[in-house]
Amino acid sequence: MNNATALPPEKYHELLELTSTYFIIDAQGTILYANERFAQTFQTDKEFWIGRKWIEFLAPDSAKVSITWLDSLNAGKELEICLQTSINHLHWFKTQTLKNALPTSQSHAFWVFCQDITAQKRAEFQAKEAQQRVHLLLEATFESITFLDKGICIEANEATSKLLGYTHGELLGMHATDVIVPQDREMVRQKILNQDETPYVVQALRKDGSTFIAEIQGKTLVYQGKFLRITSLRDITAKVEAEQAVRIRERQLQAINNSLSGVAIYQIVKPRGGQSRYTYYSGNAVKLYGISAEELMQNRDLLYQHIHPDDLLHFRKMEEEALRELSTFRAEFRQYKRNGDMIWLQVTSVPDVQATGEIIFNGVAIDITARKKAEEQIRQNEIRLSTIHETLNYVAIFQIEVSKEKIAQYLYISSNISRILGFSEDAILQNPNLLHSRIHPEDLEELVTLQKRAFRTRRTFKGEFRFLNRFNETIWLYIHAIPFVQKDGVMHYNGLMMDITGQKRTEAILRNALSQAQKLNEALAQRETELALSEEELTQTNQILGESNEELTKINEELDRFVYSVSHDLRAPIASALGLINLCRFSPTPHELTEYLNLLEGCMKRLDDFIQEILDYSQNTRLNIKEQLINFERIVQETFNQYNFLENADRITKKFIITGESDFYSDEKRITMILNNIISNAIRYADFQKTEPYILIRINAGKEKVVLSVEDNGIGIGQDHLLHVFEMFYRATDRRTGSGLGLYIVKETIQKLRGKVELHSVLGKGSTFYIELPNGNEGTINT
Repeated sequence: MNNATALPPEKYHELLELTSTYFIIDAQGTILYANERFAQTFQTDKEFWIGRKWIEFLAPDSAKVSITWLDSLNAGKELEICLQTSINHLHWFKTQTLKNALPTSQSHAFWVFCQDITAQKRAEFQAKEAQQRVHLLLEATFESITFLDKGICIEANEATSKLLGYTHGELLGMHATDVIVPQDREMVRQKILNQDETPYVVQALRKDGSTFIAEIQGKTLVYQGKFLRITSLRDITAKVEAEQAVRIRERQLQAINNSLSGVAIYQIVKPRGGQSRYTYYSGNAVKLYGISAEELMQNRDLLYQHIHPDDLLHFRKMEEEALRELSTFRAEFRQYKRNGDMIWLQVTSVPDVQATGEIIFNGVAIDITARKKAEEQIRQNEIRLSTIHETLNYVAIFQIEVSKEKIAQYLYISSNISRILGFSEDAILQNPNLLHSRIHPEDLEELVTLQKRAFRTRRTFKGEFRFLNRFNETIWLYIHAIPFVQKDGVMHYNGLMMDITGQKRTEAILRNALSQAQKLNEALAQRETELALSEEELTQTNQILGESNEELTKINEELDRFVYSVSHDLRAPIASALGLINLCRFSPTPHELTEYLNLLEGCMKRLDDFIQEILDYSQNTRLNIKEQLINFERIVQETFNQYNFLENADRITKKFIITGESDFYSDEKRITMILNNIISNAIRYADFQKTEPYILIRINAGKEKVVLSVEDNGIGIGQDHLLHVFEMFYRATDRRTGSGLGLYIVKETIQKLRGKVELHSVLGKGSTFYIELPNGNEGTINT
């Protein structure tokens, strides 16, 4: 200021006006002067300020400064104050006060020089507000959030403390890996080091030592020149467990689907205003329709196209009604499979309305063809039975239900009863006591005693008794009833009533001749014996017929598959051969002709193999077992030699080990047939990517049985195929062509020899067949 006073006062004043923002006050705080730069800051003129107290412009935030400011005037200290003329005209200043800045100034005037720091203050306020907002946001979120500096926690929200069990103070300074189980810590370090922003899952560790499944995601940011990592931590234990439970339920459902050969489970979704579609169909769709689940889900109309035309209209009507009324959909209808076979299906689905307006129908489709056939057979039987009833004028057939709690109840009685007793079948069915009340008084006690004894012991009831018909005429009835216990334990009696009145009258006439009466009695006794024998024979015959029907059903099913596959597998090589013959006719070069002949030879070999399999199957089915001493070493060696011509057969190591000191007797041709099919498969499905493909046969012959195993390290068989490989024409792989008959023949041949077979296989590792066959040294196989 000493240099400044060297200037003329007016020049210094002009310099201050150009370079400084200031105002002048007296000792009482009254504004004496405000320069142009100061006035323009608040968009006012200079006269606006003159004569007014500076304190009235002091903003509330600067009120605490007003007390010390006046005391600091003489000291010339720097202070920060906020002045405002209105809410929109507010400015922060850093001030320094000088007394008598010019020699000409009043002795008690104070010059207040102002540096406008409004922008700086607003930036500070905004930063503080942003920090407060971040803090509120961190505390408001339910998710654990932490700030890491080189892996060290420098800030964490309340949710982190609750999740991990640490206080806020305990978390600060901890390394991120301190809350991770030891086996996952290295992974977390690498994620932090590599600034990886993808979410990942670890086992987190609470303060109390308990663990939970956590999902972590971090993001690295630059803050105040440092790299900070913001990390979120979520407890997903419940979610993971729920997902595992869903996967387990899905596997269980899939296993159930696969085990129910005649049942398919499905789900249909009807969006609001959209077309319904399948969102799920179990794999059994192929077995039911010959159409894959994927095809059905892509085009639901495929099923409509295969519904029997006579059932389609009713099916659609019921479907529309279920959708309209949101009721359970039930229908039985005929469906054509893709191969043309017709089946009966029973479909049931239950609606479930979603919050989105979608309607989900969860349903099941069951093949009821067998039941429908049985119902049709029953209907035909009923027609035939009704015809028999009509032709037997003096015989009535009945069925009664016996219970300890109530009197025997007639469930059925044929219409012929009206011809015999004069009462309609409806009258008897509605009144169980009607027939009982018509028993002749002299026979009532005997009949009731025999009836109770039969019902109690569950034995056949029979006898001849007198009844009074509707016209109170005495007639004789022969009653014969056989017990039958239902699955629920209820006792039924099926029987007949025969009008023997005429016979009894004849007996009365012949009773006068004792010899004739004796013969008649003997004949009746013989008749009863024959009837009893007939009952037993009938029961045995029914049992045999039932077993025969099951066997016939199995044979018919196998015959259907056999005829279809034979017609296909026989025609395919022939068709290929005919095509190659045509090509040979037009072949221009010997080289091409040779190539076609080689292909033709392959077709003929496939045809020959298939015909040989058919012959093996036929011989195993028809020919009796011929027991003879088995030379396993010769059979195995001949089998290996037989298949040396197969492609790559020479690359396979073939070994066999024969132990046991007992002679073994069985059918040599069938033993050869079994080994031929298993060994040929082992060669065809060998895995030549392995260092040493091999086939190892172990045979141990004992007095009672031989244990034989065939092991290879080929391509193996998947677990989903193991239950089916012994079925007729089943192919577990499409790697090579084959009839699918070989392992079926193996199983049937082993069963013919009264043996058993097991297959253990792992896809990609190999297969082992375990076979046990009884020793037939005493003719036990043919027994």
